[in-house]
Amino acid sequence: MRYTHLVSKEKLPVGITSFEELRSEGYIYIDKTDHIASLISSGKFYFLSRPRRFGKSLLVDTMKELFEGNKPLFKDLFIEDQWDWDETHPVIHFTFAEGSTKNLDDLRSALAHFLTNNAETLKIELSEEANLVRQFANLVKATKTSYGKNVVILIDEYDKPILDMINKAGLDEVRDLLRDFYSVIKSQDSNVRFAFLTGVSKFSKVSLFSGLNNIVDITLSPQYSTICGYTQEELDTSFKPLLVDVDMAKVKRWYNGYSWLGEPVYNPFNVLLFLQNGKRFKPFWFETGTPRFLIELLKSGNYYVPNFEQMEASDALLSSLEIDRIKLETLLFQTGYLTIRNVVEHLPKTFYTLSYPNIEVRSSFNEVILSEYLLEAKPNLAPAASAFLNENMETIQSEIENLFQAIPYQNYTRNRLSSYEGYYASVLYSFIAALGFEVTAEDSFSHGRIDLAITVNTPAGETVVFVCEFKVDPQAPGAAMQQILSKKYHEKYRNRADRIHLLGIEFSSEKRNLSRFDHQQV
Repeated sequence: MRYTHLVSKEKLPVGITSFEELRSEGYIYIDKTDHIASLISSGKFYFLSRPRRFGKSLLVDTMKELFEGNKPLFKDLFIEDQWDWDETHPVIHFTFAEGSTKNLDDLRSALAHFLTNNAETLKIELSEEANLVRQFANLVKATKTSYGKNVVILIDEYDKPILDMINKAGLDEVRDLLRDFYSVIKSQDSNVRFAFLTGVSKFSKVSLFSGLNNIVDITLSPQYSTICGYTQEELDTSFKPLLVDVDMAKVKRWYNGYSWLGEPVYNPFNVLLFLQNGKRFKPFWFETGTPRFLIELLKSGNYYVPNFEQMEASDALLSSLEIDRIKLETLLFQTGYLTIRNVVEHLPKTFYTLSYPNIEVRSSFNEVILSEYLLEAKPNLAPAASAFLNENMETIQSEIENLFQAIPYQNYTRNRLSSYEGYYASVLYSFIAALGFEVTAEDSFSHGRIDLAITVNTPAGETVVFVCEFKVDPQAPGAAMQQILSKKYHEKYRNRADRIHLLGIEFSSEKRNLSRFDHQQV
């Protein structure tokens, strides 16, 4: 059974990562202590990967308060009557969530600061050993000796120094120091009661976890898939008074959909900001920042953007990053821009289908792709969005023409895609996906494969579907529309739309723009 806690004032815990503050000040809290109890009772060393702003820091702080025996904070929660409150353990707690690492000296300074603060909190005299790794080991041993209890080690955002340094000089030195530092957790096994590390990415054992080969990765464990984030039931129950007259189906399309082989969850940051900001639909999570190195990785590759709607990845590919050979699929999944849509098990391997989790990510990420990868300029999306909402075909055509007219000549000559057709399709797909409508790329059914289907919910409450086919330099003008009609692509949407528009869109590689725009309503 899921326990929830709702206070009368419905205080929203925006930006609060302190479990003590959240509980003592009466903020809404979604009880995750059943997951915590299960972890602690069944193992010792754990790692969890989740995207930024997904509740990892609060989860870690909750564990800290639990091991320190702060029973009043857990009143009415699942674990209150499941825990031995007389059994406490000293906690060593590091968090890299704040600040950034620009070089090796920054990392050394941060680690020294963490060690000093923990020693002062635990009333342990820190050894004067200059080596940070040995200092950490000595701190664990001295704490065990002083308290007569094994130590709990909690490290939040363990990988942030690495992510801060991606594609920068000095990365190897930062990685090596962290690898040696984290190896203390294994070497002090006999003095450790429990260890829990969180991060955005899991780097391979060769890169960072070579000293932690006994750690259990629960990132893709169905049992713990909802340990961070809000389930539908949790949202409906704990936030019920705040969701009166809210279109919950739209909330779900915008902010739900993150899956780690279990029930899909909402990004908690988005839910809280949505409620705090007058229930306005905005890309709150995305606006907190897109990693620069992700954009640079896109620019360095040869990526056909519509494929992001359905990317295939193996279990091994999702499990860890190689610092020297970063795979785009792995990075997009671990950072939260793609999530698991389907699982295909072919013994002895498992394969996953990845896609965007929701409208927020699809729309915002494609706007970034469009402006920084494909066009290198930010287009005005408002006229096109209005045209689709109002089913204004003339404006849709002119906005597409304006889009391609604005592309500098050098973008074609240094085109990173394998062909003109790939480039045209990527630009048009990202442009439409960025508008915020539901988009399905290369949708397969019995008659063939549809290039693009756009679902628009009009202000009048109607559902309108645009079925699009693209052609570059077709042998016969009108071939795009002819293919839609001959394959009867629109039949798939008959029962789900009030109106269907067919768009045959053809490009000229010589003109670098539209050569034909055919429309029919069926």
